[in-house]
Amino acid sequence: MRYLALLYATLLLAPSELQAQEQAVRTINVTGTGTVSAAPDMARVIVAVETRSDTATEALKENTSRMRKVLDAIRAAQIPPKDIQTVSFTISPVTERKPDRRIIRYYHVQNSVRVTVRNLDRLGELLDAVVGAGANRVSSIQFDVSKRRELEDEARRKAVQDARRKAELLAEAAGVRVGPVLRITEGAIPEPGPIVMRAQLAAAPVPIQPGQLEITARVSVVFGIE
Repeated sequence: MRYLALLYATLLLAPSELQAQEQAVRTINVTGTGTVSAAPDMARVIVAVETRSDTATEALKENTSRMRKVLDAIRAAQIPPKDIQTVSFTISPVTERKPDRRIIRYYHVQNSVRVTVRNLDRLGELLDAVVGAGANRVSSIQFDVSKRRELEDEARRKAVQDARRKAELLAEAAGVRVGPVLRITEGAIPEPGPIVMRAQLAAAPVPIQPGQLEITARVSVVFGIE
């Protein structure tokens, strides 16, 4: 009985003792940031054909005819089928409210495709070609890099190195030493943002300047203090 009573008392004390040990651990909490710059080598473009007519049939007929020409222009630019994807297709009536009823003014049809361009030297020509073929909206251009995963990993390494640098600086100022890593939490790496464009008329080949992409990783690191 004495043994059981002692075991029961130990179990009761164990959680509080563990909590006291955790509270006794001295830590340094820092956030590290790592950034890698790279020249884009690919782009994703959403190209759309919008039509409207008094009837849904006529709006759809015109849209289909123009989109076929747009797709022919895309294929002529040597874009493989795997890099051409329909992302939206809608047929919708546009209505107007009258005092006693709602009437249909016209029908609107939109067909959008996402095109992945892996040769940026031909991107301007492609945009000019699709607009000339009948596309009347280029809703976004999103530049990217084909080796994004490798660059993200490099940014992560730089973020951890930055976190350790900050921890060592703080520890030196406080007269202590940095101990082992107790916890690492990674923040989300943002995707490249789109460039919004609207194409109405085909003119000279569109000038495109992809510039540089910056891939940034952020980590929160908890170091022990020795």
